[in-house]
Amino acid sequence: MKIYKTIMLQAAVLLAMSGCNVEPEYYSEMGPMSVFEAPQRVYERLASVYVHVAYNEGIGFHNSSWSFLQEFNTDELCLPIRGTDWEDDQEYVRHYLHDYTPSMRELEGAWNAVGMGVAKAYQAKEDLDTYADFNKLFPEDPEGVRDAVLMQLDVIVAMCYLRGLDFFGGYPIYYSNKDTVKGRNSDREVFEFIEKLLTDALPKLPKKANPNAVQTGYVDQGVAAALLARLYFNAESYIQESRFADCARICELFLQGEYGVYQQAGDYRNVFGWGNETCGEIIWSIPSDNSKYQWNFGNYEHMLHYESWKTLNFPGLGALVCPAVPGLYNGWCLTPSLDGDSLCYAEGRTGYGKGVSPKAFKLGSPYAKFEDTDVRKKQYVYKGGGTYEGMFLVGPQGYYDGVDENGRPKIVGAIGSREYSGKPLVIVDQIAYLSRRGDADFAEGIKHGEENSGIRLIKFSPIPNGAEQNLMFNPDRPIIRLPEIKYMLAECKLRDGATGPAATLINEVRARYFEDGNDPNPVTAANLDKYRMLDEWMIEFLGENRRRTDLIRWGEFTNGRWFDHEPDGQAHLNRLPLHEKTIGANQLLTPNNPGYN
Repeated sequence: MKIYKTIMLQAAVLLAMSGCNVEPEYYSEMGPMSVFEAPQRVYERLASVYVHVAYNEGIGFHNSSWSFLQEFNTDELCLPIRGTDWEDDQEYVRHYLHDYTPSMRELEGAWNAVGMGVAKAYQAKEDLDTYADFNKLFPEDPEGVRDAVLMQLDVIVAMCYLRGLDFFGGYPIYYSNKDTVKGRNSDREVFEFIEKLLTDALPKLPKKANPNAVQTGYVDQGVAAALLARLYFNAESYIQESRFADCARICELFLQGEYGVYQQAGDYRNVFGWGNETCGEIIWSIPSDNSKYQWNFGNYEHMLHYESWKTLNFPGLGALVCPAVPGLYNGWCLTPSLDGDSLCYAEGRTGYGKGVSPKAFKLGSPYAKFEDTDVRKKQYVYKGGGTYEGMFLVGPQGYYDGVDENGRPKIVGAIGSREYSGKPLVIVDQIAYLSRRGDADFAEGIKHGEENSGIRLIKFSPIPNGAEQNLMFNPDRPIIRLPEIKYMLAECKLRDGATGPAATLINEVRARYFEDGNDPNPVTAANLDKYRMLDEWMIEFLGENRRRTDLIRWGEFTNGRWFDHEPDGQAHLNRLPLHEKTIGANQLLTPNNPGYN
């Protein structure tokens, strides 16, 4: 919707002016007596709240605490120390190793983002409920429009509290911005509060009638139903009570069209690439518009290697990604599948690397878990005109640039600037001092990366070339997709012993990644166990802000083993500590979560 995109654009302009690591100022306090003279003002007020959601769910792993805390302490993604780069007092490494302390800044950001989202939604709700004359503005259906608008805000409140419950457990429940400062409610009270908000909102929200209708970014029944399914899906983690049957019931109704009409895409590029605003698979997304605002800059700014512009044929890429502080900072990557000797960490994957590592694990090794014939498992290449292939930066970093004087292909290669200064840069599926092999200080692990360490993920808002930079950041950012409904239902069936039907649901999604549907390793009733289920969640939703929650649900976040991460065996780590400043600002929040000082 154009109104929503205008509000998003205002926030992005502020981002560019104030620097890429500062949360934007929001247009949430407007003069209510004068702004609701036209219907569009109602939607502008509603859209101002969605900016906060967009920032925390979609702006990028390094800049959003919600995204960071869901991915960088798991077996999917990591931010290794690369020589002297990204040392940062080992803060990012400590997240990966689950060495949490109440002084970690991401903890404060995550807690505050929950409270700020709730406060912004309540303020908008109070403004609209008090000052907007729905009878005058929407005479054709005043009550219906009013309910739909106010219920969207309740869903945003529920979504924020769901993040808070997932990260921290109990959280103070507020019913309006007029409430006095409170202490924490119990996990169950927060769970039941979220449940009531969503169940009350569901029947009053509109349904999506056309799967190919343009995504607006607003909440409808499909979004509320998916969030309610998520709540029930993880109830054992939250309140030690199984609600898988409730989750399965919602998912089955969802697939029957009870909450709107959706349709699985036949090509993953229709989900994440240009034109995805009409993708029938997307249940909820953050709209984007022709490079005018940059909801993915945190991904690319902190992930792309220093000379990625050469690989991507895009001079000036760093300045476009983050105008305030131009640059590409060569940070996060996939956790590796290979050890320093090129032996594979992935248990059972005998065809990747030089053999199976003696330290092989069931978890992690995301790149190795993609089948070789999977259309996503290619070097990312932009082909022009909004078309591309592949999802990774891996291997030699170069591109074809016409032909030389002899008519042979001319290859322009990216050159290293740290350990591989003056040498061709080859991105490897390893994190180790490979340039020091044979030396006494050779080492591997999360603290021993180099500039070439770790495969990079180009999944959200793929990158065009420099000649078509007007397409940069044009694709919308999917937040909830139909395959999540199928996979939740599949896991519920798996837990109930119905492995055959569960496998069928997963294979319906997997088939699109192989030519003519020829999946070399389909899920079957015989091979579907909790580790295969976790692998399927990982390869389908890699980087989509859910991995920590999935590992916790299966008991593997603290008990699992993956690259350079030994089992913690301490269940209290499933909940994060409150930041010391958070408790300092509200003494009613003491004590901290169990297990933390």
